[in-house]
Amino acid sequence: FPVTILWFGCVGEGEAACGGASPTLIAATGNYSDVNDCYSAAVDGDTITVPSGTYTWDSKLVWSNKSITLKGAGIGLTVIDANVGASYPCLIDLTTKSTSNTPLGLTRITGFTFKATVACGNGGGGVGNAMIRIRGTSQNVRFDHNRVEAGALTEGINVQGGVIGVADHNEFTNTSSTANRHPIRRYHPFSYGLG
Repeated sequence: FPVTILWFGCVGEGEAACGGASPTLIAATGNYSDVNDCYSAAVDGDTITVPSGTYTWDSKLVWSNKSITLKGAGIGLTVIDANVGASYPCLIDLTTKSTSNTPLGLTRITGFTFKATVACGNGGGGVGNAMIRIRGTSQNVRFDHNRVEAGALTEGINVQGGVIGVADHNEFTNTSSTANRHPIRRYHPFSYGLG
């Protein structure tokens, strides 16, 4: 006679999980391991959704040569706090995919609050000190509907290389009196619209 086996399980502490399927991958939590698992599974055109909550990342997400969207639940709802220390950048190191716009390959980060309660990078400001680095030659990058909280310990975003795109509907804050702690800093020739 047939036997039916029911298996019940849940994602436990320390278990990385990425649900969904291309083109929509769903991180079980906003913990680094879950988001990184989804990133590893993602292909061009995919969206990784990250649920609301406050998460502390002890590692940075190294994002290279993929045209994907990283989407949080919204400003103040999905909060990523850097606890990486001397690593530069300390949250996201994004090297865009060079698509020459054939086919169009959108790289997008939306719906997050990014902050650092410990110093990121070399602690000296400038190019060696930021939570997020966006570099490469993509002509289709969007950074929107985010809050970036720079402060005495770190800068927010460094944009480098020939990146062309738009940053819109963001909140950039800087609580530092130190002149070199910029919420967003641009390096090298590029075009980046701020709105």
